[in-house]
Amino acid sequence: MSQIKQQLVISAIGEYKSQILSRLTRSIRDCGATILDCRMDLLGSEASITMLITGSWDAIAKLDGTYSKLEKELNIRLFSKRTEDRIPERQRLPYSIEIVSADKNDIINEVTEFLQNNSIHICEFSTNTYQNPYTDMTILSIHMTVSLPSDSSISLMRSDFLEFCDKLNLDAIMEPVKAL
Repeated sequence: MSQIKQQLVISAIGEYKSQILSRLTRSIRDCGATILDCRMDLLGSEASITMLITGSWDAIAKLDGTYSKLEKELNIRLFSKRTEDRIPERQRLPYSIEIVSADKNDIINEVTEFLQNNSIHICEFSTNTYQNPYTDMTILSIHMTVSLPSDSSISLMRSDFLEFCDKLNLDAIMEPVKAL
């Protein structure tokens, strides 16, 4: 009789050390669990790792029991939460958005509020800033994968989004995500 698989989201944050990811993945493997998805980013001198783990109930429980030891060993904080399979958003279309602009404090908030107010769901979101080598200005780059309601006018939604970006002086592209 096969056991029902459990899912767990784990987030780890702490000072970056070269062994942090390999040590976390070894603990997951040693407990009998499997990594379905993993992302790691370096933010300043800190590492931020997010993983989706699956395994039997006892493998997940065993993994839960390793947190204290891992936190001390790696000088990190671990957070976890049980989850379930994501229900696909039927009747929604995936789009990619790229935005580049001079960095201003409120741009990220303005963009995310516009998307929320227009029933555009954010599926993935990342930003970074860098110094323009020619002007020494700080530039903000935003990348998103979003989903649009398929029963709405895509051309009108794209037009509204680009008009919104023009008002804020943002260089933006919104295009459909193409299947691989």
